[in-house]
Amino acid sequence: MLVAANATEALQAVQDSKPDLILMDFHLPGLDGLALTKLLRSDPESRHIKIVAISAYALTEDDERITAAGCDGFIPKPVDTRTLAASIREYLDK
Repeated sequence: MLVAANATEALQAVQDSKPDLILMDFHLPGLDGLALTKLLRSDPESRHIKIVAISAYALTEDDERITAAGCDGFIPKPVDTRTLAASIREYLDK
């Protein structure tokens, strides 16, 4: 598991490690998580990576923004650690 504190670190981690799945927080310093998702989707090297948004906000308009940015799904905060692994498996199996 890799952790990135901002979009620059996240981009570098994606280039270096080619993850199967990214848990993307909406609120990143600098470039926000949805803008970073759009950037990753525009790159042929990363467009196949599953990206799941994580946010404390679970509003209808957020769902539309998540889909428009190219996220594969959404996990609301607070994250239920008892079901997180199963959720991740579901996204990886899709």
